[in-house]
Amino acid sequence: MLRRRRQKSNNQYVIYPEYFDVNLSRAEGRRISRNKAVENPSINKLSFVSSKLKLNYTVQKDKYYSKRWWNRQGRIIVEFERSEEGVAEFSKTEVITKIAALAQKAVSKKKELTKAEEEAEERARRRTKSAKR
Repeated sequence: MLRRRRQKSNNQYVIYPEYFDVNLSRAEGRRISRNKAVENPSINKLSFVSSKLKLNYTVQKDKYYSKRWWNRQGRIIVEFERSEEGVAEFSKTEVITKIAALAQKAVSKKKELTKAEEEAEERARRRTKSAKR
């Protein structure tokens, strides 16, 4: 008996957090190179990045990636328009690459902020020690 393939919607891309996880191999579902991937991507981070990119998206938190069915992280559905010729304005690979680049910038900014906060706390501790003397 032949199985019927489910028709994909022509105007949607499905994006999972596993596509961006630096701890996963390509066989486990990572879609971008390790140097562009981030640690522990979550659906919240991806939705934040998608909103910054001004993508028309929907978050589905109860869904899971089929290769990692035990880990229900959710997914994002990115909707787009096609031109009159039927060509999409951008490919799924381009969307994933843009999300990855912005997610990596957000993670590096967060690291810089935490490092700056730690340095400020250390300076404050030094000042209080020198003031006590």
